[in-house]
Amino acid sequence: MTVNAPGVKEKLVLTIGKKEASYGEKTLTLDVPAQLNKNRVVVPLRFISKAFNAEVEWKADKNMVIIRSADQVEKYKKLYQGTDLVAARKIAVDLPTNDENTLDNTEEGVYYQFVFPEGEALRYYYIVGNLLTYYEIKDDVKHLVWEGLEKAPGKYMKEKGKRPPADKTEYYFLQERVDSSVTYGKVGTEKSVTQRLPANVTGIHNIIVPIPDEVRKDQIKYGINFNLDVPSNKGRLSFLYVSFRKLIGLKNN
Repeated sequence: MTVNAPGVKEKLVLTIGKKEASYGEKTLTLDVPAQLNKNRVVVPLRFISKAFNAEVEWKADKNMVIIRSADQVEKYKKLYQGTDLVAARKIAVDLPTNDENTLDNTEEGVYYQFVFPEGEALRYYYIVGNLLTYYEIKDDVKHLVWEGLEKAPGKYMKEKGKRPPADKTEYYFLQERVDSSVTYGKVGTEKSVTQRLPANVTGIHNIIVPIPDEVRKDQIKYGINFNLDVPSNKGRLSFLYVSFRKLIGLKNN
């Protein structure tokens, strides 16, 4: 069995049932061997993660392991701990989500808009026409918390989920569908700025631009924990087995 990780030249070769593996020209010893379980190859998480310099975070309160491949580590540091608010916001809006809208925009002449609380990147509104969607970033994905169809400012004909409380200060970034410029400013004020985007810029996240004197204030700490001891019915386990097909590109030889 051969395991490839994004951005890593060396290949890791494991044999089911054996504790020795080869990584490039090196021979490595596993605490426990790879196993075949219900037609899935499962591998010891700590060993694989260390071999590929992946970042591992154990969420004890959720019984969850988060694995960030080596090529993604810097991105998540910028998202959670970086001082560059524009970069963090762009990363946030591009994160994957498992949620889908159940409501649809009903307006013609659609525009796109992001609204962020002042100094924050880890929660925001995405607005298309009269459809508002509120996201929060948790565990490396964005979660749809609330959605509403606006019939007038602050009034909704339909909504689903828990509507978040209003923030004292928010900033918006707006782009008309057929326009190549962004209009931005503070929500609730008439003063705004329109800035033309470079011709070669693509992607809706690029309408997020710097707000003068705005400073980030929502950085959070996230731990790196390779000691993946987790509670079990048999005491404590010194490793976790995971199916690696969904975590790294995996090919059976």
